[in-house]
Amino acid sequence: MTTFVTTESYVYHIEPDQYVPGNILFSDGHALKTTDGTTTSLIAGSSSSGYSTSSGSSARFNYLFGFHQITATRVFLVDSYNHCMRMLDRTSNASYVSYAGYCCNAGYADGTSRAPFYSPWSAIADKKATGRLLVTDKSNHAIRHVYTNYHGYQYVTTFYRSTSSLQNPTGITQEHTSGDLFITTQARYVYKLAYSSKAQTLLSGTASSGFQDGFFCQTLFYAPYELLLLRPHKLLIADSHNHRLRVLDLNSLMTSSLCSGTSGTVDGNLTACTLQYPYSLAVINDSLFIGQYQAIREIKGTCYPTFAQL
Repeated sequence: MTTFVTTESYVYHIEPDQYVPGNILFSDGHALKTTDGTTTSLIAGSSSSGYSTSSGSSARFNYLFGFHQITATRVFLVDSYNHCMRMLDRTSNASYVSYAGYCCNAGYADGTSRAPFYSPWSAIADKKATGRLLVTDKSNHAIRHVYTNYHGYQYVTTFYRSTSSLQNPTGITQEHTSGDLFITTQARYVYKLAYSSKAQTLLSGTASSGFQDGFFCQTLFYAPYELLLLRPHKLLIADSHNHRLRVLDLNSLMTSSLCSGTSGTVDGNLTACTLQYPYSLAVINDSLFIGQYQAIREIKGTCYPTFAQL
Protein backbone atom coordinates (compact mmCIF):
# COMPACT_ATOMS: atom_id res chain seq x y z
CA MET A 1 0.00 0.00 0.00
CA THR A 2 1.18 3.52 -0.82
CA THR A 3 -0.26 7.01 -0.36
CA PHE A 4 -1.55 8.21 -3.74
CA VAL A 5 -2.41 11.78 -2.73
CA THR A 6 -3.14 13.78 0.42
CA THR A 7 -6.43 15.64 0.80
CA GLU A 8 -8.06 18.19 3.10
CA SER A 9 -10.94 16.18 4.50
CA TYR A 10 -12.63 12.78 4.25
CA VAL A 11 -12.62 11.18 0.82
CA TYR A 12 -16.20 9.96 0.56
CA HIS A 13 -16.25 8.63 -3.00
CA ILE A 14 -13.80 7.87 -5.84
CA GLU A 15 -14.26 7.25 -9.57
CA PRO A 16 -11.97 7.36 -12.61
CA ASP A 17 -12.36 10.84 -14.08
CA GLN A 18 -14.20 10.60 -17.41
CA TYR A 19 -13.60 14.27 -18.24
CA VAL A 20 -9.84 14.14 -17.61
CA PRO A 21 -8.73 10.62 -18.60
CA GLY A 22 -6.05 9.26 -16.29
CA ASN A 23 -7.19 11.37 -13.35
CA ILE A 24 -9.24 10.32 -10.32
CA LEU A 25 -12.41 12.21 -9.45
CA PHE A 26 -13.20 12.34 -5.73
CA SER A 27 -15.37 14.07 -3.17
CA ASP A 28 -13.31 15.74 -0.44
CA GLY A 29 -15.73 16.64 2.32
CA HIS A 30 -17.91 19.37 0.80
CA ALA A 31 -15.95 19.65 -2.47
CA LEU A 32 -15.48 17.78 -5.74
CA LYS A 33 -11.87 17.50 -6.92
CA THR A 34 -9.73 15.77 -9.52
CA THR A 35 -6.13 14.55 -9.22
CA ASP A 36 -3.41 12.76 -11.15
CA GLY A 37 -1.62 11.84 -7.93
CA THR A 38 0.65 14.86 -8.10
CA THR A 39 -1.61 17.82 -8.80
CA THR A 40 -5.08 18.20 -7.32
CA SER A 41 -7.62 20.66 -8.77
CA LEU A 42 -10.85 21.93 -7.25
CA ILE A 43 -13.91 21.52 -9.47
CA ALA A 44 -16.65 22.85 -7.20
CA GLY A 45 -17.28 23.44 -3.49
CA SER A 46 -15.03 24.35 -0.59
CA SER A 47 -14.02 23.26 2.89
CA SER A 48 -17.17 24.94 4.25
CA SER A 49 -20.63 23.40 4.13
CA GLY A 50 -23.69 25.26 2.91
CA TYR A 51 -25.93 25.63 -0.11
CA SER A 52 -25.12 27.70 -3.17
CA THR A 53 -25.61 27.06 -6.90
CA SER A 54 -22.62 29.17 -7.85
CA SER A 55 -19.74 27.76 -9.88
CA GLY A 56 -16.32 26.56 -8.78
CA SER A 57 -15.09 27.62 -5.34
CA SER A 58 -18.26 29.65 -4.74
CA ALA A 59 -20.47 26.54 -4.88
CA ARG A 60 -21.56 25.10 -1.55
CA PHE A 61 -22.55 21.55 -0.67
CA ASN A 62 -23.39 19.87 2.62
CA TYR A 63 -21.41 16.60 2.54
CA LEU A 64 -20.86 14.98 -0.85
CA PHE A 65 -21.13 11.38 0.34
CA GLY A 66 -21.65 10.14 -3.20
CA PHE A 67 -21.67 11.03 -6.88
CA HIS A 68 -21.91 9.28 -10.22
CA GLN A 69 -20.69 10.41 -13.64
CA ILE A 70 -23.59 10.02 -16.06
CA THR A 71 -21.45 11.23 -18.97
CA ALA A 72 -17.98 12.74 -19.23
CA THR A 73 -19.45 16.22 -18.69
CA ARG A 74 -22.40 15.53 -16.32
CA VAL A 75 -21.83 14.52 -12.69
CA PHE A 76 -24.76 13.50 -10.49
CA LEU A 77 -23.88 14.82 -7.01
CA VAL A 78 -25.45 13.41 -3.84
CA ASP A 79 -25.68 16.51 -1.64
CA SER A 80 -26.60 14.54 1.44
CA TYR A 81 -27.51 17.00 4.15
CA ASN A 82 -29.08 19.37 1.64
CA HIS A 83 -31.37 16.39 0.90
CA CYS A 84 -31.07 16.49 -2.86
CA MET A 85 -29.15 15.45 -5.95
CA ARG A 86 -27.54 18.15 -8.08
CA MET A 87 -26.12 17.90 -11.59
CA LEU A 88 -22.72 19.46 -12.22
CA ASP A 89 -21.57 20.52 -15.68
CA ARG A 90 -17.83 19.88 -16.03
CA THR A 91 -17.55 22.35 -18.91
CA SER A 92 -18.54 25.25 -16.63
CA ASN A 93 -18.20 23.69 -13.14
CA ALA A 94 -21.71 25.00 -12.42
CA SER A 95 -24.23 22.96 -10.41
CA TYR A 96 -27.92 23.06 -11.15
CA VAL A 97 -30.36 24.02 -8.42
CA SER A 98 -31.93 20.58 -8.01
CA TYR A 99 -31.78 17.56 -10.27
CA ALA A 100 -33.74 15.27 -7.97
CA GLY A 101 -35.09 15.95 -4.52
CA TYR A 102 -35.98 19.33 -3.06
CA CYS A 103 -32.79 21.01 -1.88
CA CYS A 104 -32.76 22.04 1.79
CA ASN A 105 -36.14 20.34 2.33
CA ALA A 106 -36.20 16.78 3.68
CA GLY A 107 -39.18 14.54 3.00
CA TYR A 108 -40.43 11.48 1.20
CA ALA A 109 -42.49 11.13 -1.97
CA ASP A 110 -42.10 9.71 -5.46
CA GLY A 111 -42.73 11.63 -8.64
CA THR A 112 -41.03 14.36 -10.63
CA SER A 113 -37.74 16.13 -10.02
CA ARG A 114 -38.75 17.66 -6.68
CA ALA A 115 -39.73 14.32 -5.11
CA PRO A 116 -38.05 14.79 -1.71
CA PHE A 117 -35.25 12.76 -0.12
CA TYR A 118 -33.99 12.63 3.44
CA SER A 119 -30.18 12.39 3.68
CA PRO A 120 -29.44 10.53 0.42
CA TRP A 121 -26.06 8.85 0.63
CA SER A 122 -24.74 6.83 -2.33
CA ALA A 123 -25.57 6.53 -6.02
CA ILE A 124 -24.73 3.82 -8.56
CA ALA A 125 -25.88 3.09 -12.10
CA ASP A 126 -28.48 0.31 -12.13
CA LYS A 127 -26.95 -2.47 -14.22
CA LYS A 128 -30.40 -3.95 -14.87
CA ALA A 129 -32.20 -0.77 -15.95
CA THR A 130 -30.66 1.61 -18.49
CA GLY A 131 -31.09 5.26 -17.62
CA ARG A 132 -31.69 4.72 -13.92
CA LEU A 133 -29.61 5.31 -10.82
CA LEU A 134 -30.01 3.50 -7.51
CA VAL A 135 -29.72 5.90 -4.57
CA THR A 136 -29.60 4.99 -0.88
CA ASP A 137 -32.03 7.36 0.83
CA LYS A 138 -30.67 6.89 4.34
CA SER A 139 -33.13 8.53 6.69
CA ASN A 140 -36.12 7.36 4.61
CA HIS A 141 -34.81 3.77 4.98
CA ALA A 142 -35.19 3.35 1.24
CA ILE A 143 -33.48 2.55 -2.04
CA ARG A 144 -34.77 4.97 -4.69
CA HIS A 145 -34.67 4.86 -8.48
CA VAL A 146 -33.80 8.14 -10.19
CA TYR A 147 -34.56 8.15 -13.91
CA THR A 148 -31.95 10.20 -15.74
CA ASN A 149 -33.93 10.69 -18.96
CA TYR A 150 -37.65 10.28 -18.41
CA HIS A 151 -39.46 12.02 -21.26
CA GLY A 152 -37.23 15.06 -20.89
CA TYR A 153 -37.51 15.44 -17.11
CA GLN A 154 -36.39 13.62 -14.01
CA TYR A 155 -38.52 11.06 -12.19
CA VAL A 156 -38.12 9.25 -8.87
CA THR A 157 -39.63 5.94 -7.72
CA THR A 158 -39.03 3.76 -4.68
CA PHE A 159 -37.19 0.52 -5.43
CA TYR A 160 -37.38 -0.77 -1.84
CA ARG A 161 -38.34 0.63 1.52
CA SER A 162 -38.58 -0.88 5.00
CA THR A 163 -38.99 0.99 8.25
CA SER A 164 -38.50 -2.18 10.32
CA SER A 165 -35.30 -3.57 8.75
CA LEU A 166 -32.52 -2.41 6.44
CA GLN A 167 -32.68 0.89 8.24
CA ASN A 168 -30.40 3.81 7.36
CA PRO A 169 -28.77 2.34 4.22
CA THR A 170 -25.47 3.97 3.25
CA GLY A 171 -23.17 2.04 0.87
CA ILE A 172 -24.47 0.07 -2.11
CA THR A 173 -23.01 -2.15 -4.84
CA GLN A 174 -24.59 -4.45 -7.40
CA GLU A 175 -23.87 -7.88 -8.84
CA HIS A 176 -23.60 -7.59 -12.61
CA THR A 177 -25.61 -10.60 -13.78
CA SER A 178 -28.42 -11.00 -11.24
CA GLY A 179 -28.57 -7.33 -10.29
CA ASP A 180 -28.73 -8.29 -6.61
CA LEU A 181 -27.73 -5.49 -4.26
CA PHE A 182 -25.32 -5.53 -1.32
CA ILE A 183 -25.91 -2.74 1.16
CA THR A 184 -24.26 -1.44 4.33
CA THR A 185 -26.28 0.37 6.97
CA GLN A 186 -25.46 2.91 9.61
CA ALA A 187 -26.65 0.31 12.14
CA ARG A 188 -23.53 -1.80 11.35
CA TYR A 189 -25.21 -4.46 9.21
CA VAL A 190 -24.53 -5.83 5.73
CA TYR A 191 -27.57 -6.94 3.72
CA LYS A 192 -28.25 -8.64 0.42
CA LEU A 193 -31.36 -7.51 -1.45
CA ALA A 194 -32.55 -9.67 -4.34
CA TYR A 195 -33.21 -7.45 -7.33
CA SER A 196 -36.28 -9.21 -8.73
CA SER A 197 -38.06 -10.57 -5.65
CA LYS A 198 -36.87 -7.86 -3.22
CA ALA A 199 -36.13 -10.67 -0.75
CA GLN A 200 -33.88 -9.33 1.98
CA THR A 201 -31.09 -11.31 3.67
CA LEU A 202 -29.06 -10.15 6.64
CA LEU A 203 -25.53 -11.29 5.79
CA SER A 204 -23.44 -10.05 8.67
CA GLY A 205 -23.12 -7.66 11.57
CA THR A 206 -24.93 -6.97 14.82
CA ALA A 207 -26.43 -3.94 16.52
CA SER A 208 -23.28 -3.65 18.62
CA SER A 209 -20.24 -1.81 17.33
CA GLY A 210 -16.81 -3.40 17.65
CA PHE A 211 -14.31 -5.55 15.82
CA GLN A 212 -14.42 -9.29 15.32
CA ASP A 213 -13.63 -11.50 12.33
CA GLY A 214 -14.86 -15.04 11.86
CA PHE A 215 -18.25 -16.39 10.84
CA PHE A 216 -20.74 -13.85 9.53
CA CYS A 217 -22.94 -14.31 12.60
CA GLN A 218 -19.97 -13.35 14.82
CA THR A 219 -18.64 -10.44 12.75
CA LEU A 220 -18.64 -6.98 14.31
CA PHE A 221 -18.34 -3.73 12.33
CA TYR A 222 -17.88 -0.16 13.42
CA ALA A 223 -19.19 2.24 10.76
CA PRO A 224 -19.04 0.19 7.53
CA TYR A 225 -19.56 2.38 4.47
CA GLU A 226 -18.65 1.75 0.83
CA LEU A 227 -18.35 -1.80 -0.46
CA LEU A 228 -17.26 -3.58 -3.63
CA LEU A 229 -17.78 -6.98 -5.22
CA LEU A 230 -14.19 -7.91 -6.05
CA ARG A 231 -15.03 -11.25 -7.58
CA PRO A 232 -17.93 -13.67 -7.39
CA HIS A 233 -18.62 -14.42 -3.73
CA LYS A 234 -16.23 -11.79 -2.30
CA LEU A 235 -17.19 -8.45 -0.77
CA LEU A 236 -14.73 -5.77 0.32
CA ILE A 237 -16.00 -3.23 2.86
CA ALA A 238 -14.43 -0.02 4.17
CA ASP A 239 -14.96 -0.38 7.94
CA SER A 240 -14.23 3.21 8.87
CA HIS A 241 -13.98 3.32 12.65
CA ASN A 242 -12.15 -0.02 12.79
CA HIS A 243 -9.53 1.46 10.41
CA ARG A 244 -9.64 -1.73 8.36
CA LEU A 245 -10.86 -3.22 5.11
CA ARG A 246 -13.08 -6.25 5.72
CA VAL A 247 -13.28 -9.15 3.27
CA LEU A 248 -16.51 -11.17 3.31
CA ASP A 249 -16.37 -14.59 1.64
CA LEU A 250 -19.93 -15.37 0.58
CA ASN A 251 -19.10 -19.05 0.09
CA SER A 252 -17.45 -19.83 3.42
CA LEU A 253 -19.50 -17.18 5.30
CA MET A 254 -16.28 -15.99 6.93
CA THR A 255 -14.94 -12.46 7.45
CA SER A 256 -11.25 -11.49 7.43
CA SER A 257 -9.44 -8.14 7.50
CA LEU A 258 -6.76 -6.14 5.75
CA CYS A 259 -4.44 -3.72 7.62
CA SER A 260 -3.66 -3.68 11.32
CA GLY A 261 -6.59 -1.72 12.71
CA THR A 262 -4.35 1.01 14.11
CA SER A 263 -5.32 4.48 12.93
CA GLY A 264 -2.55 5.89 10.75
CA THR A 265 -0.92 6.24 7.34
CA VAL A 266 1.78 3.55 7.44
CA ASP A 267 2.43 2.14 3.97
CA GLY A 268 3.56 -1.40 3.31
CA ASN A 269 2.12 -4.88 3.14
CA LEU A 270 -1.52 -5.68 3.76
CA THR A 271 -0.90 -6.89 7.31
CA ALA A 272 1.27 -4.07 8.65
CA CYS A 273 -0.38 -1.16 6.80
CA THR A 274 -2.52 1.32 8.72
CA LEU A 275 -5.59 3.23 7.61
CA GLN A 276 -7.29 6.28 9.06
CA TYR A 277 -11.08 6.16 8.78
CA PRO A 278 -11.32 4.41 5.38
CA TYR A 279 -14.55 5.37 3.73
CA SER A 280 -14.56 4.82 -0.04
CA LEU A 281 -13.30 2.15 -2.45
CA ALA A 282 -12.65 1.95 -6.18
CA VAL A 283 -10.84 -0.51 -8.44
CA ILE A 284 -9.20 1.38 -11.32
CA ASN A 285 -7.07 -0.56 -13.80
CA ASP A 286 -4.86 -2.83 -11.65
CA SER A 287 -5.13 -0.80 -8.44
CA LEU A 288 -7.46 -0.59 -5.49
CA PHE A 289 -7.93 2.99 -4.28
CA ILE A 290 -9.07 3.65 -0.72
CA GLY A 291 -10.44 7.03 0.31
CA GLN A 292 -9.76 7.84 3.94
CA TYR A 293 -9.29 10.87 6.17
CA GLN A 294 -6.95 13.30 4.38
CA ALA A 295 -5.59 10.82 1.85
CA ILE A 296 -6.24 8.44 -0.99
CA ARG A 297 -4.28 5.23 -0.59
CA GLU A 298 -3.39 2.77 -3.36
CA ILE A 299 -2.81 -0.99 -3.45
CA LYS A 300 -1.30 -2.07 -6.76
CA GLY A 301 -2.38 -5.45 -8.04
CA THR A 302 1.02 -5.89 -9.65
CA CYS A 303 2.77 -5.54 -6.28
CA TYR A 304 0.41 -7.50 -4.05
CA PRO A 305 -1.88 -10.47 -4.65
CA THR A 306 -4.48 -9.49 -7.23
CA PHE A 307 -7.85 -8.38 -5.96
CA ALA A 308 -9.43 -11.47 -7.49
CA GLN A 309 -7.33 -13.53 -5.04
CA LEU A 310 -8.47 -11.72 -1.89
